Amino acid sequence: MTMNWPKFKKPKWFKFIVPSIVLGLQVYGTWGFSHKLCYNMIYKTFHRESIAIGLITIVSTLDLVVIALWVQVVLIIGPGKQPFVPPFQLFTNDTESDDDDNETAVLPPITYQCDPHGYPFWCSECQSLKLERTHHSSAMGHCVPRFDHYCVWVGTVIGKDNYLLFLQFVAYYAINLSIIWVSIVSYIHMIIRKRPNQPHHHFNTNLIIILVFAILGWLFTVGLFFANIYYISKNRTSLEMLLQKHKKNSPLKKKFICHYSKINKSRYVVEFTNDGFFDFWNKSKIYTNIKEFLGSNILFWFIPLPMNRYKSSPPFFINNNYEINTDEKFSTQNKHLHLENVLGPYLETYGDETIRRINEKINNMEYITTLDAYGDKYMNENDNTL
Repeated sequence: MTMNWPKFKKPKWFKFIVPSIVLGLQVYGTWGFSHKLCYNMIYKTFHRESIAIGLITIVSTLDLVVIALWVQVVLIIGPGKQPFVPPFQLFTNDTESDDDDNETAVLPPITYQCDPHGYPFWCSECQSLKLERTHHSSAMGHCVPRFDHYCVWVGTVIGKDNYLLFLQFVAYYAINLSIIWVSIVSYIHMIIRKRPNQPHHHFNTNLIIILVFAILGWLFTVGLFFANIYYISKNRTSLEMLLQKHKKNSPLKKKFICHYSKINKSRYVVEFTNDGFFDFWNKSKIYTNIKEFLGSNILFWFIPLPMNRYKSSPPFFINNNYEINTDEKFSTQNKHLHLENVLGPYLETYGDETIRRINEKINNMEYITTLDAYGDKYMNENDNTL
């Protein structure tokens, strides 16, 4: 006999508990650092006014930057939402002639992840195709493109849209904490060297607590930052790295890719194991991989401000009624939509080495099955749009 326990649905404010604690520690640390060290010791006791004012200004400014980044990551930008993608045009519509095809039909892309039969994955919650690197988030209530992870420290999902902001948040937080703990350590010997019977010359307990938390937080944020730099240099998400480590101790599972061969004019389903699948998006060059995550403008990597680069709309938007929202002139010129027109900036592309491996398997007859997709008959009409 099994018991069905009622599911506990967390209220919306629940995700802000941990970030609120982090914010409280940040405020406490800034107060203790500014008042107990900078003002009482550096400014009043050691008479180094410019250093005290400079440290207070820098730390307070970094506090504001970190808070502004958190607001953007969680409340303004968010992880992103995959646009609605109707089923690929794999089969003909018998009720319509070839000259009267459904205008919202999306042609199957050259390469996509699929099941053993060549059919793409479907999200029953969003009633949409779930494409490469996209995962449905119960916390967000929709499919998140390039899902990275759920961060309990900030209280939201990290995805394609807010990844750069999240990385900036971690980096600026690490810089802030490093200034705090390095400054405290630098003045320890000057403080304890003073006579203990003089006021304000003992080492304040608040500074000890702040020093411990600052060092621990700095170690965590620095480790997290460089771990993410390593991940994106290989064009992988945190989730993909976690799954790869987990699968090393588990039986190898199979992944399937459906690929259209322009040479053979046919579509094939090939099989890969998990250990090779996670390198599918690697573009071989580290700089190219990093640009896919952080953008092509290096200057924007360091500016913690909302830019239009975070969100951009695809040329077409298809609603759940399969209706196109775009200008009339553009839609009539594109009777058969390509996936990049629907996904826009959320389209994921495979690396050249991955395509080479797929074609090698096809040439060696190492494929599972073939798929005769109806939409492939339009594949050669305009190769530049594929």
